[in-house]
Amino acid sequence: MSDEEFKALLRDFAKPEIREQIANATYRGPGFVLYDEQGYDRELAKKSVGTGWAALVDRVFDTKPANIRIVQVKEKFAGLRVYTREYDKAFQQFLYSIEDESFKICERCGEPGKVRKGGWILTLCDEHAEGSRPLGEGEDT
Repeated sequence: MSDEEFKALLRDFAKPEIREQIANATYRGPGFVLYDEQGYDRELAKKSVGTGWAALVDRVFDTKPANIRIVQVKEKFAGLRVYTREYDKAFQQFLYSIEDESFKICERCGEPGKVRKGGWILTLCDEHAEGSRPLGEGEDT
């Protein structure tokens, strides 16, 4: 999520209708846990993480069994996280492999990336790292 998108999201949270949706657990926004009947769709999942991971999100939705509901998609500790309501061992193993892949793909552009430490721990390419070194290179972890 870009800085501009984050600022827009904060402005949205100030709106009374959005606050009411959040209070009633009917808000369908990026990063929120959705225990409703629909869960996350592909579009909301892509809005929940950087555009560089769009292809990973597509693979998740292309592979997802029909009986599985995705309840949250987010970035956490530099990796793509996808949480489901139901459990399917094979699909969960697939999600672990997607998470492992995300540690090597820039969240912003999709080019090869490395886990980097700054204000947050993120996976970024050299261009988007803005000078932060990969985790473990030249500093304590």
